[in-house]
Amino acid sequence: MPRTESQYAQIREKKKKLIMDTALQLFAGEGYHNTAISTIARKAGIAKGLLYNYFKSKDELLNALIKTGTDDFMELFNPDREGIPTDEEMIHLIDAAFMLVKKNLQYWKLYFAMLLQPFVMDKMRETVARLYPRYVQLMSAYFQKKGSTDPETESLVFGMLLDGLTVNYLISPEHFPEEKIKRIIIRKYLNIKHF
Repeated sequence: MPRTESQYAQIREKKKKLIMDTALQLFAGEGYHNTAISTIARKAGIAKGLLYNYFKSKDELLNALIKTGTDDFMELFNPDREGIPTDEEMIHLIDAAFMLVKKNLQYWKLYFAMLLQPFVMDKMRETVARLYPRYVQLMSAYFQKKGSTDPETESLVFGMLLDGLTVNYLISPEHFPEEKIKRIIIRKYLNIKHF
């Protein structure tokens, strides 16, 4: 029986995810430069030519991986469209950031391992440069509303705090008092006393 367009789209998305998951694993374990496209194809169980139907180059594949990770994270920064997150939205942001990592622990371990490679870090800087204005605008507005005298720096420190917490959680989730840490961030850092 012939397949529908919807079925073809699903097959295509599954194949694309397989390629990206395989590449992420290899880039993190073997290194970006040490991983050949043919190795990714072989490990994914597909023909090299088919891989090129999804990604024109290894660099495009890397960009897709970085974009997926940053898009997932930036999706958390989607306040009520008024431009300034509320306290409730900030609490949700912290909860959602932890859930994002917990939902796919292996992915995020590989993602951070991959990001620490020099070439990948350079690529990541390009992506961050595109996302930075949106993040800083939202977070600076929040910290300014909270009375900060330097809201832009405050927003950077907050981002670094979340990054550091994520890495520490990835290293040892079983020794990470998540709820206590969230309460401390909300009470002390965001200055939300009623939490």
